Amino acid sequence: MTIARDHLRRNRLDRKAELIGDVFLDRGIDVGERADRARDRARRHLLARSDHPLTRARELGFHLGLSTNGTLIDAPMADRIAAHGFDYVGISLDGLRETHDKFRRLEGAFDRSLAALRMLRDRGVNIGMR
Repeated sequence: MTIARDHLRRNRLDRKAELIGDVFLDRGIDVGERADRARDRARRHLLARSDHPLTRARELGFHLGLSTNGTLIDAPMADRIAAHGFDYVGISLDGLRETHDKFRRLEGAFDRSLAALRMLRDRGVNIGMR
């Protein structure tokens, strides 16, 4: 992760790089609901770019993985994720429906996460639940 983080910083994406992946956890920062939302917004923004750093990372031979709760993955986002050729996308499930929704503080989060898993699977993306 350090090499990828340094590469992103050199490309002047330092603020966005700090929001991507599990950087919050790497630094021991408590990841709350606001941090989760900020990280999801950063991912959406970066995945929409045409000069995306993931393209460069792929060219350099990096393994591309994405960890998300899946609640913001709709069909267009699933298409973008598939187009970027992620090696693995992990979607967090925090229990069964009631537990997951309560933990995520979002009614319907469980169904959205499962829908994201299905959409990515249907597009041939290597997925997993965590």
